[in-house]
Amino acid sequence: MISEIAYATGQLLPVREITRAAHRVGAAVVIDGAQTVGHIPIDVHSLGVDAYAIPGQKWLGGPRGIGALLIDWLIVGAAFYALTIVFFIVSAVLAVDRDPIAPEP
Repeated sequence: MISEIAYATGQLLPVREITRAAHRVGAAVVIDGAQTVGHIPIDVHSLGVDAYAIPGQKWLGGPRGIGALLIDWLIVGAAFYALTIVFFIVSAVLAVDRDPIAPEP
């Protein structure tokens, strides 16, 4: 996770280049857009990041406790696929422990 704009210095980091380098080695990239959103225009798709998090109370001027998390559909799909596999494995394990002929206690 990296900030797109550094809080202490205000430096705008080269997110596209960082993302390309990270993806070459198989790393996911999550951006903290707290200092960016509402301050400068952003295009999450062109950055190529895997997730982009923003709070609502900073530059957007919203109330505390709200925000947004944009996640790439490939990651959402992979997570859903993994959870589906785990569900079926657990269901199969639980089914093995049951005798379909024996009455319930």
